[in-house]
Formats: sequence, structure tokens, C-alpha cells
Amino acid sequence: MKRVIFLLIFYTLHIYILCAQDIVWAHKTLKSTVDFEFEDNNSSHIIGMPHIYEGLMNGDIDKATEGYILYYNEKSKKNKIKLDIPKAVKAEQILIGGVFNMGSIDEINVYYRGRKQDVYKMVKGSMSKFHNFNVFFEPRMIDAVEIIFDHSKINNWNLIRGVGVIPNTKILDIKPNVYSEDDFFNKNEIILGNHSDGCFAFYPRVFPNEKQIFYVRECPNSDADQDIWIAELGNDGHYKKSTHIGKPLNNKGHNFVSAIGSNGKFIIVGNTYNPDGSHKGDGVSISHKNADSTWAVPTPISIVGFENLSEHVNYFMNIAEDIMLISLKDTSSLGETDLYVSYLDKNNHTWSKPKNMGKNINTEFIEDHPYLSPDGKTLYFSSNGYFGFGGLDIYVSKRLDDTWIHWTKPQNLGPVVNTKYDEFGFYMTASTKHAFFNQVNEFENTELPKITIFKVNVPPALQMEQKVKLIMQSFTFNDTLPIITTFEILNDRGDLIHSEKIDVNNNEFSYEFIKGRTYIINVQSEDFYPYNEIIKYKETDTLKVDYLQYSLKPLPNFKKEFVIEGKPFISGQKNFVPKVSDKVDSVCIMLLTNPQIKVNIDAYLADNQKNKSKIENAPEQEYKNIIIKYLDLKGIKESRLNLTVHMLDNLKQKEYNEGLLFRYYIQNE
Repeated sequence: MKRVIFLLIFYTLHIYILCAQDIVWAHKTLKSTVDFEFEDNNSSHIIGMPHIYEGLMNGDIDKATEGYILYYNEKSKKNKIKLDIPKAVKAEQILIGGVFNMGSIDEINVYYRGRKQDVYKMVKGSMSKFHNFNVFFEPRMIDAVEIIFDHSKINNWNLIRGVGVIPNTKILDIKPNVYSEDDFFNKNEIILGNHSDGCFAFYPRVFPNEKQIFYVRECPNSDADQDIWIAELGNDGHYKKSTHIGKPLNNKGHNFVSAIGSNGKFIIVGNTYNPDGSHKGDGVSISHKNADSTWAVPTPISIVGFENLSEHVNYFMNIAEDIMLISLKDTSSLGETDLYVSYLDKNNHTWSKPKNMGKNINTEFIEDHPYLSPDGKTLYFSSNGYFGFGGLDIYVSKRLDDTWIHWTKPQNLGPVVNTKYDEFGFYMTASTKHAFFNQVNEFENTELPKITIFKVNVPPALQMEQKVKLIMQSFTFNDTLPIITTFEILNDRGDLIHSEKIDVNNNEFSYEFIKGRTYIINVQSEDFYPYNEIIKYKETDTLKVDYLQYSLKPLPNFKKEFVIEGKPFISGQKNFVPKVSDKVDSVCIMLLTNPQIKVNIDAYLADNQKNKSKIENAPEQEYKNIIIKYLDLKGIKESRLNLTVHMLDNLKQKEYNEGLLFRYYIQNE
């Protein structure tokens, strides 16, 4: 039998970068004689891409052994594991990722449709550092890989992190899929005075004004319960004064705040409560702030078909308060806790049965602590199901449609946020410029976990631009006289960022201004003085829509005409036709807001109208008096008017239409 020619190379990392689609990872164990040192380890932990990176980079065993790792029992001389490749691949390379004590790998065989071929046999001594183990060979079809370990060759434990086949001979540099547009920065620990007494704080939730922060405090070595506390922001920018929030939010249960309403007037809390505030059971509840700033007894939130097979659960409600994200485990979960979405039914105020958010987000491992940014599309969550830096890492992904199951590939937030420890509880401030999260490691010389709260600056590309829509309403003239006006929006450097022309008497101008920034509005129109306004909304403003009323001041050479067509008066009466009186009223508003303007008024009336009027022998002066009296009642004095009444006989009616003609002007002094 002709032996296969092979080439074996040991690489630490950083030779070439191979795209993720170029490697097919084993996805199922077909046969195993391996014994496991720990109960929670099984052969599924080497399925898929390896789940840790930092230790592989620098050879740090302690770091690389964090998380789900496969240990092999040294008692047996030889053990083997056979792994299924999800689709047959014509390959030239096998990668065994994250190997420690790789000298115990005695033999590697590949299979295709049941036919076995050997591609590697141990030829020289062992190595006892972390490496990627690459085996090269002539191209062949592969649908399974078998690895045989000889424990007698290494007097130590053995592990591998993943097995994949590659259709070429490039060296694979496995790296986490890190968010790379910009880095998180300026990471600082939030000191709440919670470690020195053997207690720890975690799960921070920041109020919209960023002056207060809810957190959970737990003391494992005491009889104290897991309770909600609140910390106040001091003048020096640190959260110092901490207070136990008391009843009714705290009771004998494991109390925690999952989310704070966008207006700061309600909170979402874990568990359900009895009317007296005592612990009732599992679930989720809502509490509203009372007029005296205390919190009402939480009332349960009804979620249709809610089921949780895990002891762990987390909730998040979006800024619009109609979407809830939940981490739980039920019969549709892929493995451990998955992320689910539930929708509010506004008709009966219940929430829909939680829907699994799909394989683009969820893995067979843990997905937890969901947070949705104010844009409603950017999701942050913790997971140990992706190739990361160790333990639970925090990831970001973008929603692609309204099904809530299609997402971009999750990206690791990188080494500023994620470490070899567990990171979780990511939560942005209202401005989205900062985020809080937790990190779990160990107290020195104790068995108690240390949970640290960190605050970090969010890169600009991930900040959500909180905006206020400003609607500008003109009261310069009535609603039928067109005034074409140019609106310019400039930034604080004077750069033009928006320009638009509209008829302000028939349209409202609106623009969305980003909170925390300064803008200048320039309004320009022919025959009017320019109008300017400086606009700046604070980042803590809760406004979503604002209104600005303004009036343009006419120039000295200002001249405009406005016509109201049709019979001005009700036949036989001294009153205007309703639709005419409405338009005359708008003229009065314009004259009141622009006292420098005067007006020539020509009233054209059909001569036969005087015969139907109750005015006997009503001459032009009679109608003139009626118009002057009406305008005077509206605050327009006769001194601002030059009024002429034209009575139209049958002949003139062919030349002129009935109606009122207004000619506005500014009289030069």
C-alpha cells in the first residue's frame, strides 16, 4: 500500500490570516474512548471553533484553560476520538486548534465514506506548550477525522480546543471576531465600597440623567439577601453615596433591576411580588415612581406561555417599551440559556410568547444579559459560545430585519472590555457615550468571587445620536400668502450641514438636532430681515419633539399682496362670510405681530348687494365702517389702514371680481 506523503508543521500563531469560510470545523462526536476529568466536560467542547484566544497568543496555560476545555484521563495508555465533518471537504490540511502537550497525539486518520487513510504518525519527541497543530497532505475528500492519543509519551494532562479541515495550505491564525471600527477606551473601575466587607456589587443600571445608578449588592458570608441599592453621583464624578432602596423593591427574594424606563419613571425588576411587597415567585414585574419619588409595589408583567428551565433569567425592555428581550432556557433553546424576544400586545397589555432569536445569535452554550441600544437594532449580550478571550465575553450584533432572527455575525468588544474572566451586564448611559458592565474574577486568598463594575467610553461609531425633532411654526402671515423661505442649519464651527427652501405659510420646517451639540438656525426670505436662533439640547433632556414659533420682520421696502376672493359679506347682514372672516383674522394676526406694517385694503362689492342688505341706502362708507369696526375689535387701529370700497355695477362686474385685496407695505419715514 502506497504511504501518504505528509508534512507536519508546528506554529504558534500570526503567520497568515485565513478567512473563516476557509475552514470547516468538526461538529459532532462519532466515537470516543476518552474519559473526562470533570463532570461538566464532554466531547462536545471540542466541537466548532475554539472558544478562547488570549492564552493561545501568549502561551499562558491558566488563561487558555479558562472556559470549556477538554481534559484527557492519563490512566489509559491510548485513547481515540472520531469527529464528524458537517460536509465533505476536499482538503489539504487539518488544524487541531489550541493544543497543549501535543506530543501525545500519536496518530491522525481521515475518512471519506467509511474509507480510512492515515495522514500523521508521531515521528519525534513531544512539545509541552500551546500551539496550533497543522498537518498538510495531498488533496483528498474528508468527512471525518480520527485522533489517537498515546498518554505514555507525555507525563501530563492533554487538551485540544477544536478540529477543522482546510481546503488549502494557508496557515490559520485563529482570532476572535473583534469589533474593529474603533476601540472602547478609558476603562475605569466604579468604586462603591462593596468589597472590603466581603460583599460585592454587580448588575449596574444607570438612570437617564446619569446621576444615579441602581445595582445589586450581595454578601455571601452573611444572612443578608441579594438586594437593590442605589448610588448617587458626586461632584467629583464618582458614585459615592450608596443607599439600600428598601421596601417594597427589596424583600426576601433575589432582587434586581433589569431595566430603567427611558423617562426614569418606571423600572423593570426580577420576580413577582405580593400586594404587601413580599416575594411571590419567579417572573418579571414593573414598578412606577410615585409623586414623592418612592417606588410603588411592583406589579407582574404577563408573558404568554413563559417557561424557563434554567435557574437563571434576565430581562431588558427597549426605549419604546414595546419589545422585551429575555435570556432563558426552554425546549427551543440550542443548549444553555438563549436570547428570546417578546412583543407587547397594546390591546390587552400582555406580552407574546418568547421567540428564540435564532442561530445567528444563540449557540449551544450561554447567551445572557441582552441590551438593545436606543436605535432598536444594535444588540449587546454576553456569551461563551464564540471564540473569545475567556469565559463570558460581551458581543455586539446588528438586527437585519423585523423577524428578530436575522443578525450580523456577533463581534467581540475586544480586549479593553473582555478578559480571561466573565464580562456581563453591559448597559449604556442615556447619551450612549459610556457603558457599564461587570467582570467576575477571584478575591485574593479567598474563595469568594470578586465582581467589579467598570465604566468605559463607547467608540463614536457605536454611540447612538440621541435627537430632538424641532418643528418651526411661522406666524408671519396668513396661511394662503406664499413666502418662500430658506432654512440653513450650521454647526458651532459655522459649517453648513443642511439647507432647505419651503413656503412657510403652507408647510412646517422640521429638523432633528443631536443632543449635546450646538447649532445655528438661519432663516432668510425676500423682503424680510433674517432670523437667527441658537439651538442646543442637553444630553440628559428627555424631549423627543420640540416646537419653536417665530415671526419674520419685514424690510423697509416690503410690499406684498393678498387677495380674498368671493362675496365678503353674508347677504342681508353686516357679518363676513365665515371663510372670509377666518382669512381676515389671519391678516389681523400678521398685523399684530408686525406693528410696522400698514395695509391698503380695496373691497370690491357687487352693487346689487346693497338691495339685499338691511342697510338702507348703504353707500361705500357704510361698508367701510363695518370693515373698520371689525378690524378694530381685533386690535387693528384705523391709523394703519387705507380702506377703499368699490361698488360694482353689472358692467364693472365683468371687469372685477368680488372680494378683498390687501396690499401690505412699510411706509418710509
